[in-house]
Amino acid sequence: MPVELRAPASPDRDAILDLLAAREEADELEPREWQDMVLGYWRDGTFDPASDAVVAGDGERTPIGFAALFEPGGFAAVHPAREREGVGTTLLAWLERYGRERGRPRHRQMLAERNASGQSLLKGAGYRHVRSYIRMNRWLETAARVNTPVGIELRAPDAERDAGSLHELNERAFADNLDYQPH
Repeated sequence: MPVELRAPASPDRDAILDLLAAREEADELEPREWQDMVLGYWRDGTFDPASDAVVAGDGERTPIGFAALFEPGGFAAVHPAREREGVGTTLLAWLERYGRERGRPRHRQMLAERNASGQSLLKGAGYRHVRSYIRMNRWLETAARVNTPVGIELRAPDAERDAGSLHELNERAFADNLDYQPH
């Protein structure tokens, strides 16, 4: 059955989150990794799901795939039970086409390290690995207390006093990243 794309609607939200949860589990990610990312963009106002995203279906109401074009790049998720059915290929084609329509000169695609079928699709389409990042975390209940080095003071930021310095620090810290855009 052909893959159909449509704009996500409010009733799709929970089904999209379920799809992302299944993808997180299959890719051995922390729970809510993709869900929190998508919801964060959804809430921050730089992303309009009605125009910047699609859900993939096969005639049923439950989405089998989801794709969105965010500022840093594209993101697509295919339900693990529906891999190798052309869903990812259809979503990637939509992302590339939409990116061109938005005037982007190249397409960047986010992907989990353990998503072998996604990597195979992208490599087969001519993509190459450019950058990775590792997100590390630990449970704070079990974390040992760390002593602050001598001469270092920790305090809450003061918006008026610290804004310029924090902005400069942020710009300098991320300027070498491939997807850096000055703010």
